[in-house]
Amino acid sequence: MENRELKPCLFAIGAIVYVLGKYLPSDYAPLLLLECKISHIEHRQFVAYRIDGETGKWCFSKKHYNKSVFTDKQKAIEEWNRRAENEKS
Repeated sequence: MENRELKPCLFAIGAIVYVLGKYLPSDYAPLLLLECKISHIEHRQFVAYRIDGETGKWCFSKKHYNKSVFTDKQKAIEEWNRRAENEKS
């Protein structure tokens, strides 16, 4: 039998996260870097809302950690810049 360790989840309700996302599922929509606060869990996903008062609901799970949702603002900025550079090429 396999011995699998549970990895701790780095997301928590009330935490601030930085989300790389789009408002439209289009290649032409700009990739945004949004500062959000995790509000609750719904359908086994974390739900976060923008903290600047603008509209936006973002749902994600721990598999999105450091891919499209970050707890470290600097890492989020670096990834956003990297993706923006790749879109120009």
